[in-house]
Amino acid sequence: PLGIWGRAELRIMPEVRTADVFVRPSYRTKSLSATVTLTNSSPQGWQGRVVAQVVDASGKVSRELPAVEAEVPALSSRPIELLADWADFRMWTPQDPYLYHLEVQLHDAAGKAVDRSRQRFGFREVWIDNSKPGQPEIMMNGQPLKFYGYGLWPNWGHPKEHWIDQIRKSNWRFMTGCRTHAMEAPESFFEACDETGFLVVCETGLLQEAPFWREQT
Repeated sequence: PLGIWGRAELRIMPEVRTADVFVRPSYRTKSLSATVTLTNSSPQGWQGRVVAQVVDASGKVSRELPAVEAEVPALSSRPIELLADWADFRMWTPQDPYLYHLEVQLHDAAGKAVDRSRQRFGFREVWIDNSKPGQPEIMMNGQPLKFYGYGLWPNWGHPKEHWIDQIRKSNWRFMTGCRTHAMEAPESFFEACDETGFLVVCETGLLQEAPFWREQT
């Protein structure tokens, strides 16, 4: 038997809390948006506001997002959308993998902070450019994105520092990125890729040998 090979943890959480933060930078519109999912585990409805700001690598506030009033019914979750214009951001690129943090606070009706969370992100946008007929091109931050790498199978149980060494010192240093293979990679691997500029194409849920996949395509 393999036992537990992923992270196992117990957390003490407030009844009203931020359950998830999904950050979406946009190079093309020079803006930052985020979906903040709030969860209310109490038997009473909750009213308050969501306050958020972007902090750079030095801890300085780079951008404040407009506060949003929020209401979450009892024993339920609700997504809240945040949006701010942002023209003077520092891009995340493989050559300069600069990272920010989006700090989110929930304030109750009295203005008291009842929950705090942070989500790390790099300011980058990836899309497919179809301006040339028959020649679609993957773009990142307005530049063609080229990959040089192969499939990797990052095993669980290694800290972030192990993956940073692999990317910088092993034969991985000759690649610009990889495609993960066969299973979900550990969080420590993705953190190392974020910090070193190593591009990743994540494994999908499709398997080419499955009959239903062939029938669908």
